[in-house]
Amino acid sequence: MFRKYDLHSHTKFSDGEYSPCKLLQIAKNRGIYGLAITDHDTVDGIPEAIECAKSIKMEVIPGVELSTRLQGLEFHILGLFIDYQNIELLEFLNSLKNLRVERAKKIIENLQSLGIDISFDEVAEIAKNSPIGRPHIAQILVKKKIVTDFYQAFHKYLGDYAPANELKVELQIPDAIKLIHNSGGLAFLAHPGRIDKPILDEIIAFGLDGIEICHPSMGKAFTKRYTEITKTNNLLKSIGSDFHGGAKDDYDTMGKYFLAESDILYIKKKLKRKHSEKVA
Repeated sequence: MFRKYDLHSHTKFSDGEYSPCKLLQIAKNRGIYGLAITDHDTVDGIPEAIECAKSIKMEVIPGVELSTRLQGLEFHILGLFIDYQNIELLEFLNSLKNLRVERAKKIIENLQSLGIDISFDEVAEIAKNSPIGRPHIAQILVKKKIVTDFYQAFHKYLGDYAPANELKVELQIPDAIKLIHNSGGLAFLAHPGRIDKPILDEIIAFGLDGIEICHPSMGKAFTKRYTEITKTNNLLKSIGSDFHGGAKDDYDTMGKYFLAESDILYIKKKLKRKHSEKVA
């Protein structure tokens, strides 16, 4: 039996639309057998996902997506096959959650100074128990018809160089990779897109385990480039839909971006060897 694995997805515990159970059902309906839950800066959705996967005979890969910066640019690092109960990881993510709240309050104040009627309570209601982020603020802007869609919200107000944005606390890439490794996982560069070779070489040198070679935002040329780079640097490959649902309107991506089970078995073999070397 040919089994598909999607190594990048989001639930309502970060900026996704659906509960972990609903997300798994959507993935299963689209032909996915194994799904990595990689919410932004939280692992809160993983226990529910693992429990739900038992009844529908799917495999859940515990993960997290961490935002980092290097030379003024933002990069996302995926932690896959992590121990989501690791104390060091949980303590860091909890501190990050508090910092996200403070950042969201500042962004809302900036929007208010631009004459936009928005409150922190509205954003908190949208976010519920998930870490508050710019996507939640974007949802309010769309709901109030201040912008036409999610992407315009970022382009006009919330993007890195937009007037209402506030820079988040910068996690350094080596620290993100170390955190992932200390929690037993593997670190992958997510949706790399156009990166100059010197910067990419620097990221790889930090101890990166792999690269997301295929993603909805990347064309065939990028996939070819990063496939070659993984071969040249003896790195692992990951592929994921980065599915969110809801405002991102990305329903057609689920089921299209995947690795075969043979690739997953190879990743697991490398991870097992890495754990053995660490013990030794």
